[in-house]
Amino acid sequence: MRIPDGLLAQYLIIFGWIFLIIWIVYLGRQNFLLTNRTYPRVASFTALQFILQIVLIPLFHFPIALGLSGIPFTVLTLGFRLGLFATTASLILSGFLIPGNFASLGVNVMNVVLASLIVLLPTRLFIRNRKNKTVRGVLIFFVTWLFIFVEGSIISLEMFLSNIFLNLTVTFTFLAVISVIGLIEGLLTSFLFRVIQEGDEISFDVSKAKKPLPRALREKTAFKLEYDPLGRYGRLDPRSKIIASSAILVGLALSFELYQELFYFFMIFPMALIYRPSKRFFKRLLMAIPVAILITILLYFAFQQDRHAQALKLGFRYFISIMHSSLLLESEDSYYKILEALRGLGIPKSIVNTILIALKMANLLWQDYNLLKQAAIERGAALNFGFQSNWFKVASLHFTLIGRLFEKGQSYSKAISDSLDERGFSGDFLINLSPITSEGITIASIVSAMSLLIMLSRFWM
Repeated sequence: MRIPDGLLAQYLIIFGWIFLIIWIVYLGRQNFLLTNRTYPRVASFTALQFILQIVLIPLFHFPIALGLSGIPFTVLTLGFRLGLFATTASLILSGFLIPGNFASLGVNVMNVVLASLIVLLPTRLFIRNRKNKTVRGVLIFFVTWLFIFVEGSIISLEMFLSNIFLNLTVTFTFLAVISVIGLIEGLLTSFLFRVIQEGDEISFDVSKAKKPLPRALREKTAFKLEYDPLGRYGRLDPRSKIIASSAILVGLALSFELYQELFYFFMIFPMALIYRPSKRFFKRLLMAIPVAILITILLYFAFQQDRHAQALKLGFRYFISIMHSSLLLESEDSYYKILEALRGLGIPKSIVNTILIALKMANLLWQDYNLLKQAAIERGAALNFGFQSNWFKVASLHFTLIGRLFEKGQSYSKAISDSLDERGFSGDFLINLSPITSEGITIASIVSAMSLLIMLSRFWM
């Protein structure tokens, strides 16, 4: 469950980012928990959480995302601090690689931490002391459902404070949907714990041709636009772009008036000339339009008649957020460059290292997922939840695929651990960051200053 950009009240976004900064500083001081063995293991859980966010389940032949997170499983398995470390790394990875989740990143991390403190921290030791597997499985299922429900309740409160959930019918409907997601998450968590305890082996023939990776993961060769009116800015390093784009996204999230949002909308044109994105930027925009329309329609019917204009405004703000996030992503020939640049912006090296390993692992796990799914289909397995399908068997098969992904992740974790030991890894990857150019500093400063002025303009206009 992630709150998309454009819905939260401005003061909640500010509070969320303050919390995120403090939380990252705290996590950066947990280096003593990370070794050559724990680094890849934590990264494997980070990668699994990221994969669960982009896996689509066919429901009546229409692909949907179930909103599974894997957070309870991660925290209950790794422990409170390492589990939240892996979860925070996954949320940061999603905030940068899944457009439309950057401005609300701080609040999303805060919600997970609060729900973990309320539910997972008090119950983890109690669950581990249960020796009966059946009792433990039931407890894990209930605790996972309770975690999802508590997190959903926190989100409902934030939506109420943001003047989104003012109708009790909408709130109860949202909590009902959250309860169903919690049931599915609870079943998945119990199943994965059974995989750990019994070491279940799930075999599929994966000797088929590999499918291409999804656009959110694939390494790409950037195809630059034909025109190059600002060629001298081709030397902009990712740090400058992250600073400039972050100033725009945060400024958009803190905007109140329509003219402020129009300013950030038209800012996409000069920023595109400077960033010079690949063609995939335009493909991302085409994919974002129906998502923004869907969110707008849902808000339109959820709001009272006198607030229909606000629904259109929130949908428009979400689309602008996707535009600028996509522009940042498609301005580099590799997502790794953007993530590596986080180290130069002060993000602790332990978090950046975990994210880099997790992204590499996510590439491998997504290939494995497609291979396993294709092998299951060729053996006659049904993966679609349809009218004539046996939903229990279909759900069992999807759980089996996720369980197999978890096993793959653990095997990759062990292989990476052995490789790090052999190479004498000392806790830091070699990241070559060239100095920020004067052009980069100039662009980032101008954009940040303009964004600040637009944010403050409502106080004197």
